Amino acid sequence: MVTGLPRRAALRLSGLAALSVTPCRSAFATEQDSLQVAARLTATALARELDRQWARLRAVQTEVERGQATQPAAELRRIMSTAQQAAPHTIWIGVANARDGKVIAASGAVLEGVDVSARPWFQAGRTRNYAGDVHGAQLLVTALRRDPRDEPLRLIDFTTPLRNAAGQVVGVLGSHVDWRWVTAIIASAPIPQGAQVALLSQEGNVLFGPEGQWLTASPRPPLSLVLQAQDAPSLGWRVVGLPAGTLRSRG
Repeated sequence: MVTGLPRRAALRLSGLAALSVTPCRSAFATEQDSLQVAARLTATALARELDRQWARLRAVQTEVERGQATQPAAELRRIMSTAQQAAPHTIWIGVANARDGKVIAASGAVLEGVDVSARPWFQAGRTRNYAGDVHGAQLLVTALRRDPRDEPLRLIDFTTPLRNAAGQVVGVLGSHVDWRWVTAIIASAPIPQGAQVALLSQEGNVLFGPEGQWLTASPRPPLSLVLQAQDAPSLGWRVVGLPAGTLRSRG
């Protein structure tokens, strides 16, 4: 009775088993590397553009504060409109009085005289630089007279305090940026072929990309943080690399 294989035959079989496993592991590692690159490149592109948007707002802040004591509403409106036209993805930019929350001047005179004191961007902007995550538009939907049949307007916010010569906060400079600008950055990122990405909020909610089993998969898909400049308010976004077949756009 034969109780085992000859040593040479056993070694041959073990070698064949190793050959069958190694390519699978190698293919998995290659795919993971590709997905990590996709996440990193997209996160870098987003961080770069978010920093540029913040720099635009800081430039407007400097211009307003430099001549704030003498600038009438008409001049402030001109500054806001010029800034909005220079970056069309900025849907609205305006200055609100820090005391009562009423809009003093804005691009296209939109929302001027309106009380925005209850809006999160205004409340945060009275004390600090602030970036607000994606949300639906409220006041602007009516003010811009958008067709209700159009795609719902979704925005992110950039806000900063305005100070007088004594350093006192006298106003809040706020801007609303079209969410489609963000999704366009993601779509144009130079990621490897066969990879896609999803964008997660700081809380882990899917802002762009598919929801499903990949959220709890093990091992987890490769992830990169959207690391902005130190002086820029961060949204805390994260980008996840996914195989191309996974993605169904929600943007």
